[in-house]
Amino acid sequence: MKSGVFYANLTEVVEGAGWLLHDYTEQQMKTVLEDANKYTDDQVNTIVNNAVNEAKSYTDMKFETLSYAIEDV
Repeated sequence: MKSGVFYANLTEVVEGAGWLLHDYTEQQMKTVLEDANKYTDDQVNTIVNNAVNEAKSYTDMKFETLSYAIEDV
């Protein structure tokens, strides 16, 4: 009889440990995904900002060139 109780308790312990592992793994995956999302967002923002700054510099240079051309006329 005690043997059966022991195994019932052991089963509960194993199942409980399984849920603890599941919860821990789930939390770790959430953390990894949050970090990956932040990294991706930062990289995209950097790329967009660089592209906008390059386009702005190019446009400024072209307007400056056009301004000199108009002054020479």
